[in-house]
Amino acid sequence: RQEAFYEADRTLKVTDTTLEEKGDSFVMDKARYKAVVPAVLNRLSALSYLYEQLKIDLSPQGLFWDHESIAGVETTEGRIITDGSEIEGGEKTPHLAKKGIIYENAYGPGIDLGVLMKNSVLRKIVKIRDAKSLGAIPKNSEYLEIPYALSLPKDTEIWGQFTGSGELSKWDQESEVIAKGTAVEFRYQGSQSIMLPASVWDSAGKKLEIALRFSQQNGQIVFSKLIPADFLREASFPVYTDSDLSFGTATTFY
Repeated sequence: RQEAFYEADRTLKVTDTTLEEKGDSFVMDKARYKAVVPAVLNRLSALSYLYEQLKIDLSPQGLFWDHESIAGVETTEGRIITDGSEIEGGEKTPHLAKKGIIYENAYGPGIDLGVLMKNSVLRKIVKIRDAKSLGAIPKNSEYLEIPYALSLPKDTEIWGQFTGSGELSKWDQESEVIAKGTAVEFRYQGSQSIMLPASVWDSAGKKLEIALRFSQQNGQIVFSKLIPADFLREASFPVYTDSDLSFGTATTFY
């Protein structure tokens, strides 16, 4: 089933978010946001999201147990999907055929990165196919960290409920902050987009909200998904975890 939504020309009709190959990238530019993803992924690659004047580039940085690296980003050719469940699990969604790309083994054998273009949301999902893909979970580890380098236009403001007070505040882009269960806003020249609350879920239907950590590392903004190691110890694989981008403000979703 396809849903009607505003397209790039602001007319209300069924939105076709099919990816089109253009040079060494795949592009979706029919919705109100635009997405560009590489045909071949590596650590220097960016997954790009554009809404009005705001462009957000996300570059995967590997996998870590509590800051200790366990996997880099492999050079991986993307494959256009035939069904949305290849990326996000669950029931078959054939209407999402050709509307996503999966980079199999992007983080080493058995750990994939998928990008799915929906009407109003760009989904970015890591799929861990089985427990052996992660290897032994260190006894004292608290989190599996999945970081991305974040590139934004100069003077972009980042707002969120980082203090837990329920009030939006602007991040100084120097300290380390955490957002959990709430959206994070990106504001630039009148354009606003949000990173929706992140989660992790397994194949038995268990789902958990997870924290997003924002920090400054070597002059680069980095955001990391923090997946509790205890969840992974008890999970039914495959396991999936998201961090999705959409346009508008956080109040649109609450």
